[in-house]
Amino acid sequence: DGQTVGVAAGTYYESLALAGHDITLEGAGSGVTTVDALSAARTLVIYDASISPTVRGFTFTGGEGQYGGGGYVGALSPVLDDLVFDGNTCTVTTDCLGTGLYVTGDVTMTDVTVSNNEASPAAAATQLIYGAGVYFNAVTGSVDTLVVTANTGDVSLATSNGYVDAAGLMLYASSVTFVNVELTENISYNDGSTGSSSSFVGGGLAASNDNSTFDGLTV
Repeated sequence: DGQTVGVAAGTYYESLALAGHDITLEGAGSGVTTVDALSAARTLVIYDASISPTVRGFTFTGGEGQYGGGGYVGALSPVLDDLVFDGNTCTVTTDCLGTGLYVTGDVTMTDVTVSNNEASPAAAATQLIYGAGVYFNAVTGSVDTLVVTANTGDVSLATSNGYVDAAGLMLYASSVTFVNVELTENISYNDGSTGSSSSFVGGGLAASNDNSTFDGLTV
């Protein structure tokens, strides 16, 4: 515990899972160190309520998953710094939550970008998307400089009803202090090919039972 693991610049074709140890995992910078899961699994998973790791200086791409295709973060008090979650998907389940990044618990985030992630659930009578970009589920903590852009929630394969709560950022039962947040060009749609009905709530931002605050918000 307490060790720092440095990762050199480059692209690494794998998934990262952190459990059991409080470490700092540090890439050479989000612009030069990339982890690509090749659509085989989530790209980053922190799923251990007893640890508080720090992850810094990476781009996470090529992830696939129902809860956080790019990243699933559910630890004691993790720190996320200088990270990009880009080009992740949710396609194999009928509901998608936080396709770019799913967070639960307490977290400290700085300089995080979530972009170009696509939630397009598998064909079903009813499709649900909560935060095609980011979903905060019962989260506390602070976020300083978050960009959520060009994420897509697509419910075109719903044969009856398709629901999208925020193509950008969805907040549920959270109390987070946000500073400098940009939510732009996030899109929800149904192409009409199945004749289904759709409900779209909050293209960039949606919140339910939430007590988060914002200082500097662009939508």
